[in-house]
Amino acid sequence: MRILKVFLLERDDEFNDEPVWNNGNVLFTTDLSDYENIFTKLGQNDEWIKLRAQYIKRRLYIYRDELLNRHGHGNIKPSYWAYGYATLQLYKDNVSPKEFNQYYQIHSNYCGVS
Repeated sequence: MRILKVFLLERDDEFNDEPVWNNGNVLFTTDLSDYENIFTKLGQNDEWIKLRAQYIKRRLYIYRDELLNRHGHGNIKPSYWAYGYATLQLYKDNVSPKEFNQYYQIHSNYCGVS
């Protein structure tokens, strides 16, 4: 189970939660069902619930530095993808209208927002 936790979270909770790969970014996937099935089949549902909560809390992608990338995104202006959504529509469907309106204002003329 530990190897799956490290794989999903890219951190080692036994060593002060230090990033071990990918700048500490979680594994990017919009479908965690395969991992949930593994934990459930092994009788580790409670562990899965804790791990999933950590995954969701940490799924904001960490960019390399404070500079914006060629798409105009960075740690100070993350994209919907950095929040863990494969499309802008999925982001819109899963956040509050207020949160999406803030994103819309900040990202006008980017990410298909116009």
